[in-house]
Amino acid sequence: IIPFRGEYYALKPQMHDLCRTLIYPVPDPQFPFLGVHFTRMIDGSVECGPNAVLAFA
Repeated sequence: IIPFRGEYYALKPQMHDLCRTLIYPVPDPQFPFLGVHFTRMIDGSVECGPNAVLAFA
């Protein structure tokens, strides 16, 4: 097992209106993962992620 961790990035407040709903990438059978996506949070902020970073201790 190779451990990964994901990081999310916050969009700048002036960019929050660009995303009103969840936005996911088109699935790719070669990469059966959810992929980087945009999520609008309950406070109106928008996060983009996760990326995949090796999580070695």
